[in-house]
Amino acid sequence: MLIFQLTMNDKAAIDESRGRFVFLDNARYDLPEVNISILGTTLFSFPPVSDAEKINEFYRSHSIESPWSYYQHLAAFRRSVGFLQQAVKEISDEDPHRGIVIFTHHCPTQDTNALTMQPAALTPVPDHINRFSTDMSQFAFWANPQILMYAFGATGYNCGYTTNYGTDVYSNQRGTGSPEGPHNCHGFNPASAISLIGPVSGTVECSVCNEDLGRV
Repeated sequence: MLIFQLTMNDKAAIDESRGRFVFLDNARYDLPEVNISILGTTLFSFPPVSDAEKINEFYRSHSIESPWSYYQHLAAFRRSVGFLQQAVKEISDEDPHRGIVIFTHHCPTQDTNALTMQPAALTPVPDHINRFSTDMSQFAFWANPQILMYAFGATGYNCGYTTNYGTDVYSNQRGTGSPEGPHNCHGFNPASAISLIGPVSGTVECSVCNEDLGRV
């Protein structure tokens, strides 16, 4: 992937219309047009030891090459958390008015708004929740007021809502397979877009316009 990034950016240096390719693997990208930084990491998850065999079985059944283990999964999660903790602190120290948007693959919350298509009373949270999601509110940086949005995939559910801290939580996943296949995600909207607005009176804004999910 890093080679692909270098190749695409070499081409972009010749033809600016191509745009830049940014591989967000525990990486930060500062948007040049607005006072906002993008942080990207896989995040993985933090399942309890009681789920260890479930995690091992998942990797055994889904890995073509040498499968990962539960402990490798945890180690990767800790690397992601360490990156986010450090990056959010650095940005807050550098500029208290800079907005932060965090992109992850795995889900950073276990709020039922993010993990179900119906109200919690109607739809049970799946029993494999710990494999693809973590309640990141246990970490201090989760509620940092400079974080405008968390956007993610992995769950098979789409959502758009605002936390009690004022941070937007957003997912717009198409799913896997053909557009008409059984693994598509309810509520996917290919026209959905994130709007990032630069500093206005010392603040930044982030919103999502989406007819199916509403306005976050």
